[in-house]
Amino acid sequence: MHSLAFFGVELGAIGLDPRARPGMAPAVHRTPEDWGQNRVESSRFEIIHANNARQTRKETMEMKKHRLTRWTVTLGGSAAAIILGASIAIAGTYVSGPLPSEFSGGFVPPSPDTLKGIDKAAKQGSKLAGKASKCYTKGAKNVSKGKPSGVDECINNTKKGVLAKYEAGIAKVASKFPLPPCHDFVADGAVIKNLTKLFNPQIYCQSPSGAFLDQVTM
Repeated sequence: MHSLAFFGVELGAIGLDPRARPGMAPAVHRTPEDWGQNRVESSRFEIIHANNARQTRKETMEMKKHRLTRWTVTLGGSAAAIILGASIAIAGTYVSGPLPSEFSGGFVPPSPDTLKGIDKAAKQGSKLAGKASKCYTKGAKNVSKGKPSGVDECINNTKKGVLAKYEAGIAKVASKFPLPPCHDFVADGAVIKNLTKLFNPQIYCQSPSGAFLDQVTM
């Protein structure tokens, strides 16, 4: 569509448009450059808006992270205070002296570390009793198959025997905790071994009434 001209001058170029009705604002003619500028400004606004939204989300996440960290530190501090309080309470209630009558004698050592060492040494004795019993169980199976029992090797071998392992265990405990000098825990090994052996006649018993067959031929 061509613009109207008067005396060689385009009316649209000077802001006059004879096609406009009375009371209407003069039509504004936009060039392609104007529309391009509008698109640039619109894109710039969208970029700024997107950056603001990302910044807002980032600040929100940082606030949540800060709250979570503060809550975790508070919880961890409370737990540490409880553990520390419990440790102080336990340490404050340690009492040494004679044991009650159900122990048939004995004394609580004056040092908590000594008591802990005695406990660990006693566990080594329990392990020895269990392992020695397994040696006899395995030995009985070997005899039932017509083989050597292997009990002596299982118990008394100086490197792999259960008695040697017990003595090594006691030495390890003594290197970390004080043990009362009034008792020889290493010598307990032979006592425990012999006590385990004493149970064999009762465990592998023979029925006096003949309820069990003494021998079974396969």
